[in-house]
Amino acid sequence: MTIALVPPDDPFLLKTTLPVIVLLLLAGGFIGAAVGSSWVSHRAGPSGAPRGHSWVAALVGGGGGLAVVLLGSWLVAPDDPLLLAVALPLTVRWYGVLIMSGVTLGAWLAACRARGRGYASEHVWNQVMVGLVLGIIGARVYYVIFEWPRFEGNIWAMLNITRGGLAIHGGIIGMVLAAALYARRQNLPFWEWVDIFVPGLLVAQAIGRWGNFFNQEAYGVPTNLGFGVRIDPAYRLPQYRPPDYPLDTLFHPTFLYESLWNLVGAGVLLVVDRRFGAQAPPPTRWLRPGDLFFLYAIFYSFGRFWIEGLRTDSLYLGPLRVAQVISLGLIGAGFAALVINHQQQRHHHQPS
Repeated sequence: MTIALVPPDDPFLLKTTLPVIVLLLLAGGFIGAAVGSSWVSHRAGPSGAPRGHSWVAALVGGGGGLAVVLLGSWLVAPDDPLLLAVALPLTVRWYGVLIMSGVTLGAWLAACRARGRGYASEHVWNQVMVGLVLGIIGARVYYVIFEWPRFEGNIWAMLNITRGGLAIHGGIIGMVLAAALYARRQNLPFWEWVDIFVPGLLVAQAIGRWGNFFNQEAYGVPTNLGFGVRIDPAYRLPQYRPPDYPLDTLFHPTFLYESLWNLVGAGVLLVVDRRFGAQAPPPTRWLRPGDLFFLYAIFYSFGRFWIEGLRTDSLYLGPLRVAQVISLGLIGAGFAALVINHQQQRHHHQPS
């Protein structure tokens, strides 16, 4: 897969024109998010709560390092989803590396937020281990259900996730279930607990989307705009292969759109939480436990709805794109939950 602003004559420029810009922007985004989150945590932390800033170095270094690794590896082997192969045979794929990188950076952010609210950061890492397992299971089960004709009777194909096939909505279901189980076991307030995680979840989703780049999947319809991704014919749907669509056809980089949307969302939620959350001054303390999670569902679903309309590999239920139906449902449910949450709070505080 290659990305270009305008198909130039020099193939080296074809490989470097847009990725350098995009990856530098992403690295800058990570640095900005890290610095901003550090300031938020420092200002918002309760008296006596740990305010260590080692997580900032991890987030900045991890984000910048990830951008450098992505750029360097892509320049060397832009069309290879394989990062490393050793004997046995054992392979390490970019898809898995990027998912784990996203989980790690997202967890660092969640750990910082947890400490700022008086929780031990060990709770976050324990939660992440449970959430990762149930999240991957949920993401795969969700995908297999809506692609059942491809997997019926083939257990190995159902279990093989090395070539993708993880649906984010299923992953979110699994992670929320994990949060509910962990919060119940540890006697943690569930809605406050999930609110801690949602900015980091968006960071993890933003990084994980780059696994689609290396797998040459989750791309959009052909575009005549001055940017796009080139997809090898072997990875295209039959209707988009040569000769109808030549080798230099550009497709919408929907994975990139969603990655950037998620980074923006993480920043928005951090700012909203800083200005209106539990650590804000009482006159502006508008958010209630659970509100940040509901805002996450609304914001992410708005972006996912319009991005899904560009994709060529959507999961369908009859004539309907499953992700768009789910997104509309989450938008409606998110707004309804916000209203109900605040009505309950007002009723609770009314004098008897």
